[in-house]
Amino acid sequence: MKGYHKSNVKTRTIYSILVVAIALVASFAIYQYKVAGDYKVHAENQYQRSFSELVDYVGNIEVELKKGKAVTDTAQMVTLASDIWRKASFAQSNLGQLPISDIDLENTSNFLAQVGDYTYSLSKKLLNGSTITEEEKEQMNNLSKYATDLSESLSQMQDQVYAGDISFGDIGKTSRVFAKEEPFGSGMQSIEEEFADYPSLIYDGPFSEHVNRMTPKLIENEPEISPAEAQQRLEQFLGSDRINKIEHTGDGEGTIRTYSFTVTTNEDDVTINADVTRQGGYIVWMLDNKQVLNQNIDEEQAVEKAKQFLQSRGYQNMKESYFERSGNTLYANFAYVQDGIVVYNDLIKVKVSLDNGEIIGFESHGYIMNHEDKRELVPITVTPEQARAIADSVMEVETQALTIIPLETRAESLCYEFKGRIDEDEYLIYINAQTGRQDKILLLLVNENGTLTI
Repeated sequence: MKGYHKSNVKTRTIYSILVVAIALVASFAIYQYKVAGDYKVHAENQYQRSFSELVDYVGNIEVELKKGKAVTDTAQMVTLASDIWRKASFAQSNLGQLPISDIDLENTSNFLAQVGDYTYSLSKKLLNGSTITEEEKEQMNNLSKYATDLSESLSQMQDQVYAGDISFGDIGKTSRVFAKEEPFGSGMQSIEEEFADYPSLIYDGPFSEHVNRMTPKLIENEPEISPAEAQQRLEQFLGSDRINKIEHTGDGEGTIRTYSFTVTTNEDDVTINADVTRQGGYIVWMLDNKQVLNQNIDEEQAVEKAKQFLQSRGYQNMKESYFERSGNTLYANFAYVQDGIVVYNDLIKVKVSLDNGEIIGFESHGYIMNHEDKRELVPITVTPEQARAIADSVMEVETQALTIIPLETRAESLCYEFKGRIDEDEYLIYINAQTGRQDKILLLLVNENGTLTI
């Protein structure tokens, strides 16, 4: 019996060791699975961000090419051409970050390279005192058509991404858009075939533009606060009555140093992510993941809700600018007003739910970077009549105003703003109030969802 007892103990010991071993293996497997899952989510987010930026840059290239119709002076044309080169370069960079082969998108990549370099070659020509020929203008028009086609196809693909039909994290299995059997989907395939006949362009080479990093004006003299103080500021901003828990999730570095938070609300499945400046405790952005399923208020009421929200949070003298509707939500832009002058540099964007007017998004990066309570204004040497005559030479002017706008150099410019039409398109043309030069041209996109400036 003693031998049997020893044998039984030995068996139970071995069994226990096996159970522990299996448990350890299982735990490790679960851990590895979680790590793999986290990596996949991270990769998916990275790809989606790169793809979204690609779509934006390609769309902007088409717009910039179209703006060339309204250009009247050399300096503005040089700026426009440089913008196109810069955005084409960024588009190429984002294209290269997607999980696709360079061979599959060879023609598209070539187009992005050539449109940037070609437009820059024109800017160099203008700087050397030459003029743009009618043939070159026609070539710019053709480039715009190619960019439009590419932009539309990429936008369709983006809709598929948002709908969950394309998963970048497992691109080979979940999507045929980038698969070798059908490299670009039906829309992208046709565009790629058109690019196969895209003419070779002659240009002089690339151009790069560097802008010095700015110091955020609003907070440059503000004291640094603790994460706990930043959390209090966020609670005041959101309203403590809807907050269940706030978690400090990390610190952001860069031009605006921030604390990052995730907020669990009292509503089911609704969370809020937000960044708060370490200096001063200003809300840089916040985004609510609320699903808005219906509409109970109109666009005008939503804009008024956004304006009231800004006033209640201490943002005074803000004027609504343009808005865009997306589903059952509305994005409204507000600019600061000083002495009747609209300061577009000091921009705040607000997202409003159209079911009950709740504020579900906020972004104040432009305001934090640029805002001053009282700007020193440069003297005006160009009369409104002189500026209007310049705008009237290219379009039928509908409205005019005095504004401050940001330039690509990060400088500010006091300008007359003229709104009008050229052919079927609406434009905003900005004439410098000191020099009489065109400082900026914006194309207005007007549809049933609102008005955007690009």
